[in-house]
Amino acid sequence: MAVQSRSPATGLPVVLGLALAFTVTVVDPLMLSLNLPQISRALQVPPHVLGVLGGAATLVVAAAVLAVGSLGDAFGLKRLLMAGLVGNVVVNVLAALSPSYGFLLAMRLLDGLVLAALVGVSLALLKVSVPEDRRPQAIGFFMATEMLLCGVMPAVGGWVAEAVGWRWLFLVAPLMSLSALGLTARYVREPDAEQRRRLDLVGVCLVGLALLALVHGMAEAQNGFSRPQAWLPLVLSAATVALFVLHERRSAHPALNLTDTCHADHVVVTLPLGVLQSGAVTFGPGLPAAKRTAIDKLGMGVLNKCYLRFPKVFWPDTDWMTYVPGVDKYGQWEQWINITRPTGHPVLLGFNAADFGRTIEGWSDTRIIDSAMGTLRTLFGRDIPAPVGHQITRWASDPYARGSYSYNKIGSTPVMRDHLAAGVDERVHFAGEATHRDSYQTVHGAYLSGIRAAKEVAG
Repeated sequence: MAVQSRSPATGLPVVLGLALAFTVTVVDPLMLSLNLPQISRALQVPPHVLGVLGGAATLVVAAAVLAVGSLGDAFGLKRLLMAGLVGNVVVNVLAALSPSYGFLLAMRLLDGLVLAALVGVSLALLKVSVPEDRRPQAIGFFMATEMLLCGVMPAVGGWVAEAVGWRWLFLVAPLMSLSALGLTARYVREPDAEQRRRLDLVGVCLVGLALLALVHGMAEAQNGFSRPQAWLPLVLSAATVALFVLHERRSAHPALNLTDTCHADHVVVTLPLGVLQSGAVTFGPGLPAAKRTAIDKLGMGVLNKCYLRFPKVFWPDTDWMTYVPGVDKYGQWEQWINITRPTGHPVLLGFNAADFGRTIEGWSDTRIIDSAMGTLRTLFGRDIPAPVGHQITRWASDPYARGSYSYNKIGSTPVMRDHLAAGVDERVHFAGEATHRDSYQTVHGAYLSGIRAAKEVAG
């Protein structure tokens, strides 16, 4: 969703309106729960219905909140929030006029639907309505408002119930909703939805049924689990949960994603070449032949690093040092970098590439350090101090890297990098240092490839 900055003059009303809307979701059911004994006596609510009546709205919120995201994308977050606020006013006014506990229960179930819109949308609108640099202060004010009202309103509700009767309790939340409605309509911007998602109505209904059956069964179980009125709802709840899981796994647009599947219009693959070569990630359907050939024939090199921190500097004041070992140790610890100046500490960095770089990945840290110190003692004498700290890379063994950088292996051609970079069906895009024809092996090559992939996505 697009984010637009707001001036300081409008920031406070925005946050206050959204905070009031969110607080309604807490105060509304809390008012009922704290004054339920008085309401139950007035409407002669049976004992086994008390639990359902007190938790009905919360249960519906738990089920319906799964649909809020899809509804917000379809109708707009601001419009959905305003509809929820209006709905809260209407439902509570009708609840105040309840002629029976059955009617009140129906209103509580409807109230759960509108509260679901408030609880999710108010937070989403806060994120897109407040500039990022002022968001911490906005969240602090948002939470402070909610905590203050949640502390004060129960006392207000108790006073109202004692002074003028329980029916007036249902007008407290509407007053907050009307205040939030006025601020939202005046100051909150309707953000642009990036994509409209389909509503998984079946999934939402299954969750609602499972929760309601569970609560009803637990309430009846207070008189014994052996009674059909207790175990039948519990069995129904369990069966509904099983159906929900089965439905969500098969649905193309699930209310709750229970798989590792994520649906998107585009994907940018930035996996290192070594990971692509390892086969740890598969593509279905398979990649084009030219891309598969590029993955197979381009090389993935290894350049492992061993950072050694010493108590003092004992090497010359130069940035780069090269050592030529004997034939028996060819390619071992040939390059060292003095990084004392950039780090502010006496640190040497030793490189190992190719075969020896891969070999030492199977060694322990102690063995690697002993090998490095053997070279340094050859260079600077046997009296040099032992390192007091170290950091060692093992890029080839890292499952998220499988190497350090790509290179043009014998049998590969430069055009293969173009094939590796080419998108698939204008939806799957590839980036990373290995996809840049001229600047592979470099950070700026990876950066430039990312810009190219972003342009492909943008069209």
